[in-house]
Amino acid sequence: MMPQSWRLINIDRKEATGSWGNLQDFFYYSSHDSLNVVDYLTPLVLHSSYKSDIISLEESFQRYAQTNRNMASTGILPARLPIELVLRIVEHLRDDYLPLLCLSLTCTFFWDITGQARYHSLTSAVNKHSWAGDRIILVGDSARSLPPSILSDNDVEELRLNGRSDTLAEALYDAARDFKKPSQLTEPTQVGPLYDARVKAQPRLRKTLWEFYRRDIRFRRWIFFHSPDFKLRSEQNPGARWMVRNLSKREYVTKASSRDLASLIYYLIGRSDDGTSWPGDGWLTRGPWAGDRIDLTFVSIHREEHGNESDWTNVTARVKQELRRVTDSEDHELYLSE
Repeated sequence: MMPQSWRLINIDRKEATGSWGNLQDFFYYSSHDSLNVVDYLTPLVLHSSYKSDIISLEESFQRYAQTNRNMASTGILPARLPIELVLRIVEHLRDDYLPLLCLSLTCTFFWDITGQARYHSLTSAVNKHSWAGDRIILVGDSARSLPPSILSDNDVEELRLNGRSDTLAEALYDAARDFKKPSQLTEPTQVGPLYDARVKAQPRLRKTLWEFYRRDIRFRRWIFFHSPDFKLRSEQNPGARWMVRNLSKREYVTKASSRDLASLIYYLIGRSDDGTSWPGDGWLTRGPWAGDRIDLTFVSIHREEHGNESDWTNVTARVKQELRRVTDSEDHELYLSE
């Protein structure tokens, strides 16, 4: 095997790791690396307890009507707002969790009506730095070509690849030296509202949020949390099976254990030219998903999201057969069983 240096690159975020050195050094021993690709590509998922706080819009409207009757004589704000305007306000705040939460806490009416938006907004907030669903590629410094169509003309311009090297593959590898380090290595895991810079700058607001936190157990999970609280962990979900998904091609690979899951991902997204051989029969560095949008989840979660999977293709058998063939070695054996 000719030694190469490798970089894991997020094309969408312009983030990349430093050089990982020889492929075999991290392919079989990836768990020691400071970047755990499994964590990066697994979206954080809110506990089921968060859904217990959500009521349907129909029930919200019923409560709204009751609120109007109870509040009409008082002139309190919700009684004077058309429901269409209320929903427009909630939708407008959906992309920024802090003001949406503050609106939710103003009264029971707003707490009820913002339930679904609050759930989706918090999901986006805790996944702010996640690579799940982004275009990911593991590029070797001997790469001379990229899979067709993974970079648009706009990508080439934004990444400043023109004229940088003889090929786009070499240019991308070289440009990645200047990319940001992955945000998950540099950003704190404390992502709740109490750690928001806007809250820290307003002691009165911070104090108010703490008061709500202490007042009612319903509010606590929405006000104080850390991103690791929402990690998918197979040890906490006995029998859960992993699924690596290609969101671009709508394909997936399933695996019963997280063992060697990172190696499977490296095989799927690795890209270099035939300067990289392997102890087995073939080349490891023609990843069929290199540069595609990928993520990881549990099979059960995927089925909740997509039902019968009729428009998804299960490529597990094909991928594992090929991976076994190219990594066949007396010294190493990947754990690929179902």
